[in-house]
Amino acid sequence: VSIVNGWDAIYNHKKLWMMYTDKWVQLEVLNSDLTHLMSAPAVDQGKLNDIRARFIKIRTDLNSEWLDMKSVN
Repeated sequence: VSIVNGWDAIYNHKKLWMMYTDKWVQLEVLNSDLTHLMSAPAVDQGKLNDIRARFIKIRTDLNSEWLDMKSVN
């Protein structure tokens, strides 16, 4: 039991699962928005730039959350 508790303290599987699931859902929404945008007759470069900015934010936020979680342990 102590080995399992130690392993969970290091990796915190529940929090990791929650973080990755949240980001996965955000990426699915982003993908849906991108698919919708690309189905338009003409692609609006401003909207495409917004989608790219959202992607970078999702990725950066995930990395920050992971670093914060690891710095506590």
